[in-house]
Amino acid sequence: MAAGARRGGLPSVPTPGGEIEIEGLGREHAPRVLAAGAGPPAGKVWQGLDYGDFSRWSGLALQPVFLEQHSDSRDGLVRDWPAPDFGIDRHVSYAMQWYLIAGLSVVIFMVLSFRRAQPPAR
Repeated sequence: MAAGARRGGLPSVPTPGGEIEIEGLGREHAPRVLAAGAGPPAGKVWQGLDYGDFSRWSGLALQPVFLEQHSDSRDGLVRDWPAPDFGIDRHVSYAMQWYLIAGLSVVIFMVLSFRRAQPPAR
């Protein structure tokens, strides 16, 4: 959700009335973001969620499950949950580069190791 111009003002979130059904995927941990300092942030707008900090701050007993919601509740929130990217493609290209350099080194070594036969002296 987009933050407001100032951290003190809460953004307006349209919430549906009555009972709703949501679909999602239960995760053990909420996505972590960089946080400045330790402990719960001051104020009502939080950059990231830590179950322990939020439980102490709110006084609620929480289940340690993060629900990654996939169903649309028509509340204006974007539910685009990108998969983690560990940069594996970059590692594969580096490995290919080094294997090609090693193969080229072997070929150059083999070519330069063999002496050309000298024609017999006349």
